[in-house]
Order: sequence, then structure tokens, then C-alpha cells
Amino acid sequence: MIAGRYHFSSRMEYFQELTDFARHAGKGDRMSVATMVFTAEEPAIGEMIYEMTNAARRGARVILSVDAFSFLLGQHLKPGPLWFGTELSARSPEPFGERFAALKTLAEAGGAYVITNRPKRRFTIPQAGRSHIKFAVLNDRIYIGGHNLERPSDIDVMAHWDDHGAADYLLGFTQAVVKTGSPRMVLHGHDVQRRLNDDTTLLIDAGTPRQSLILDEAWQLIDEAEERLFMTCQYFPGGRTGQHLARALQRGVQVTLYYSHPSAQDSEAAGHHLYALRERLRLPAELFTHRLPKNYPKLHAKVLVSEKAAMLGSHNYVVQGVRLGTSEIALLSKDPVFGQQLVECFSNL
Repeated sequence: MIAGRYHFSSRMEYFQELTDFARHAGKGDRMSVATMVFTAEEPAIGEMIYEMTNAARRGARVILSVDAFSFLLGQHLKPGPLWFGTELSARSPEPFGERFAALKTLAEAGGAYVITNRPKRRFTIPQAGRSHIKFAVLNDRIYIGGHNLERPSDIDVMAHWDDHGAADYLLGFTQAVVKTGSPRMVLHGHDVQRRLNDDTTLLIDAGTPRQSLILDEAWQLIDEAEERLFMTCQYFPGGRTGQHLARALQRGVQVTLYYSHPSAQDSEAAGHHLYALRERLRLPAELFTHRLPKNYPKLHAKVLVSEKAAMLGSHNYVVQGVRLGTSEIALLSKDPVFGQQLVECFSNL
């Protein structure tokens, strides 16, 4: 889907677009992909990595950034090798061995990879100090949004457009992360605001605990809304964000909030259910109207749109990850067409 020069991709479309690019990439092409979660055992991801590896063999510049979370915790809270302080290898217990083998094969083919934010000691909190950043650079094409390299069925969206200067910046950022192993170190702990054009700004949270430029901008977007707000989140955004939304309702703003049923949160379902119940006692009932039904795919999109501005990226617009120190990325646009068609894109998903 197109909003001016922007296009929007579902998660499966994103996987296919990256795979198709890699399949035809060769010398002179560049491809950089950043994700928090990396499941090489997923068939669609396995095919993508296979084509990225072949592209590297043909001389394309290929970089893959994966957070250590993928080797700290597996499905059903299964601890990974990095949680125990164990060195990674292709012989690590599955699925961790398969994931690491895919990264090593990419490097042997001439590509590069980094596992960001490796823990410095055993038994650390898996969610603390993560890089939640998701983007891709395909030559001069940039993708920004919520797509992890995992379950294709999740409801998600990624914006993409062509911008040579921004592509150079993000490629250089990834190369620096490969060297340091940490977005926070690359940014020296400072959040970044980079103007792309008169209407659009790229925001990056370094991952310093209790600091988030993206969350500050999201709260400001909510507070400045006068007519309508449209928001999607993978779980109910309570706490301070819920209070900002409640004040918007009090001002007469039409607030439409979509979020996943707690059952979609896998092993964390019980905690999210109790959290939402507590927030129901504190916040207006209107905020809970659009919870997705049980057994729906997980909603993972992070969309925030008013009549004045729109934001899309990796941030859930809540404080939980900020307290733990989480690197994030987001696109902030003051173009009303971008926001309008972003809402339409989500509705079509």
C-alpha cells in the first residue's frame, strides 16, 4: 500500500520482499537487517537467510543484527545458552544451535552478523538491556516498523521508502553496532533525532534506562491531539500512557485503541490478563472496547496516529521497556496522508 512515497508491508510481505531482493543481489548491492527476535528454524526466515547467504557469496554487502534475546530465551520460557553463560555453537541445544549455525554460515559466505547486548554475567533478566530495533536497508530502500524475524502470522506493519541519505546513515549505524556489539555504545547513551525532510523525523532510543525520546514524542502526540487518536499495541498500554489517553478522552478526542487478547502473549498471558484487569479499575471503559478476540493472531504493530501526526516503529509506547533500558527506532511524520493511509493499511491487515 502507498502513502505518497511510502509503502506499507505486512510481516509476510516483508519477509518475501527481503527474500526476493537477496535472491537477485550481487556485487555492489547492500542489505542490512536488524531484529530483536531471530528464529532461523521458521521456514520463511530460513529461506530468507539462505538467500542472504547466497547474496553474500556473490559479493553483496550483507549485515544481520540480532539481539542476544534470541539466545537467552526460547519458546515457553526455555532458557538459552547465553542465560547460562555458555558459549554459542552449532551444537547448542535447539533451536539455539540452528540459529547460531545460520549466522556463522552467513559470515563464512562473506556477510557479517552481530549478536547485540550479550550479557556480561549469568542468569541476567532476559528482557533487560535489549535492542528492540527493527529495520532493513536494501540499497537505498529503508524499512522501519515492528517486524521481528519470527512468526509470519503476527499482525504487524512496516513502512518503506527510498532515501539514499537515510539508508547510508542506517547502514553506517549497523556497521558500528557490528564493531561494538551495542547500539547504546554507538550512540554513547544519547537518543537520536534525525530530520529526514520537512515532515519526517527518524528517532532512535539508545537504550539508556529510564530515558526514551520516542516515548516522550508519543506522549506529546497524544497530548496535542484535538480530534482523534488511533493506536495499536501488542498489549494494553496502561500506566502513564493510559493516563495520557484518558486525558485525551476527557478533552473530547475520539480514541480508538486496538490491542491483543492476553492469551496471545504466550507464557506471559496470565500476567497481562491481571495487568489489564487492574487498569480497567483505573481507566475509562472506552479504552478497552477494541481488544482483539481470543484466538486472533498476535497484534504486534506499534501505530500511533492523530489528525496532526503519526508514529510507527518498534516502541510499544509504554514505560516497561524504558525502565530496563531498551534500544528502539521510530518514524515520526507530520504528513496527514501518511497517518491516514497507515490507519487504512492496518484496517486491511
